[in-house]
Amino acid sequence: MEDEYAAAEIWWAASNAAIKACCEGWPDEKRMQVSGLQLLHSPDVQLADRSNALRRMRAIIQAEDGKHEYHDDRVFLLALAATAEVPNSSEAQQLVSAVTVAYTSLSLAGFHPNEPIEPKRQAVLDAIDALEAGSAPLN
Repeated sequence: MEDEYAAAEIWWAASNAAIKACCEGWPDEKRMQVSGLQLLHSPDVQLADRSNALRRMRAIIQAEDGKHEYHDDRVFLLALAATAEVPNSSEAQQLVSAVTVAYTSLSLAGFHPNEPIEPKRQAVLDAIDALEAGSAPLN
């Protein structure tokens, strides 16, 4: 147990040092949005820029057949990546949630074989369109 506590203390120290280094000179409201280090399990997904994240989400939705027994977390991670620059974190969470909820219905459509899949696919695409509009840079 002591080893786990020591590892946790090292992780928090590294996280705090990274936040201090990367956020130097940032305004307080932006710095407060940084919550710490995160492990990257799928760097190509988690670090996708906004346009690539939107493109990849749409490709996943078009390929989805709804016949799986599991939920693919790439759509969630790509939605997070696409909203990374949204200044209002509450708004970003709502956009990500809408995509995730709609995608869950599509990805698990096989459990409801009598329901058509295309309206579920369109609901996800509509949620991605809303995410795209809501995450557009303010220029």
